[in-house]
Amino acid sequence: MNVKQSIIAAVAATALTAPAMAADLFIGATVGNQWTETKGAAKETSSNSNIGLRAGAILNDTHRFTGTYTRSEGVHGSKDKGESRNHNIIASYDYLVKLDDAGKVDWFIGASVGAGIFKDAGLGNEATPVYGAQTGFSYQFDNGVRTEVGYRYLKQDTKFKVEEQSFKVNSTSQLYLGVDYRF
Repeated sequence: MNVKQSIIAAVAATALTAPAMAADLFIGATVGNQWTETKGAAKETSSNSNIGLRAGAILNDTHRFTGTYTRSEGVHGSKDKGESRNHNIIASYDYLVKLDDAGKVDWFIGASVGAGIFKDAGLGNEATPVYGAQTGFSYQFDNGVRTEVGYRYLKQDTKFKVEEQSFKVNSTSQLYLGVDYRF
């Protein structure tokens, strides 16, 4: 069983036990920076801002399942700003570890799996599977608002070939700040 299959199996097995657990739902948004590693004539890493929307459930205060959409637009390689876009649609599982007695500060670590869509005006559109991991810290306010700072690494193998040139998106890394409303 390869890494992707193991991640999918773990997320699916945990999701099947969800009805037996107490769940709190949440919705939220993220903003941050994304580094995209590409390889064309040379290996390059571009840095762009990204935004995201997410929703999910926290089960028994220790298991979090999240569906996330992120979008980054900007310079990839030598392209002009606005010509390239990277979209990620992912499902994540995080294990939450309480760091204080009041239960307001958590450290989280988890895995993600989904689809990465890279759009380039000169190369076209390509969607490929993505998988990776994330970690970070969150703080729960008394009014249902939760903030977090996190880091996510996603591996993807998006390939383009135009005439004699080839272009590949190897991975994306995201550093983000998130705000969620838990209800």
